Amino acid sequence: MFDARPYRGELFDWLGMVDPGTGPEDVYGLALETAVQGQAAVCDVTVYAPALHAAALRRAARFLAARGLALGTLDTGDTFGGLSTIPRWDAEIEALERPFRLGAFA
Repeated sequence: MFDARPYRGELFDWLGMVDPGTGPEDVYGLALETAVQGQAAVCDVTVYAPALHAAALRRAARFLAARGLALGTLDTGDTFGGLSTIPRWDAEIEALERPFRLGAFA
């Protein structure tokens, strides 16, 4: 039961929600695919254990919870336009992009 990657229904059970029926191409599908792919980038998933299953659900839930949050921001004052987003300081962007980075940040 928990020895395979989670599917959409399991994500909604984990979140305690009813699937809104918007389809696999919605933000919930994106969250689940991002979670599973991110996990595969840093873990050996050839034998999918219950711990990996639970971790993927938590990754997807974290993705959904962070939507709309202003992470990695800097107040540049009125002179420079106020609040600026700095992706390198955003923990969620860092986690999503880490496996794909081409070079070091100087």
